[in-house]
Amino acid sequence: MLHQSERDIFEYFAKKSCREPAEIQQYLMRIALLDRIEVDTCARLFPEVISSAVLPALVRGNVFMTVAGDGGGEEYRLHPLFQSFLRRRLRSEAGLAGVSAEHARFAQYFLERAAWEQAVRITGSRKI
Repeated sequence: MLHQSERDIFEYFAKKSCREPAEIQQYLMRIALLDRIEVDTCARLFPEVISSAVLPALVRGNVFMTVAGDGGGEEYRLHPLFQSFLRRRLRSEAGLAGVSAEHARFAQYFLERAAWEQAVRITGSRKI
C-alpha cells in the first residue's frame, strides 16, 4: 500500500514539474542534491540560471518549495517528498555517473569556499 501511495505522489510531482520549462526542470533536479538551497550558491553553481529570480518565482508558483530566513539570508527548501522525486528523476536521467559528477562539482565548490560541513554533506549524500 505504501509503495502505491509513493508511486501516486511521484506521478503527481511528475505532472506538476512537467509544466515547467525543460531548463527549469533540469535546474530543480540539480538543486535537489543540495541540503541548503541558497541564492548565492545557486547563482555560482548554475550561472546560466538567474537564481535570484527563478527561486522566488518557484515559491510563488507553488512548486513544492518554501523560503526561510534565519538572519543569515534566505534559504529555500524543497518539500522532502518532492526532493526525493527530483533526486530519483535525476538519477534516472543522468545515471549514477552524472549524479556523482554533480556531487563532485558541488563538493569542490564548497571546499574552495572552506564550507567544510556542506562539502562533507554533499560527499556523504552520494547514495541517493
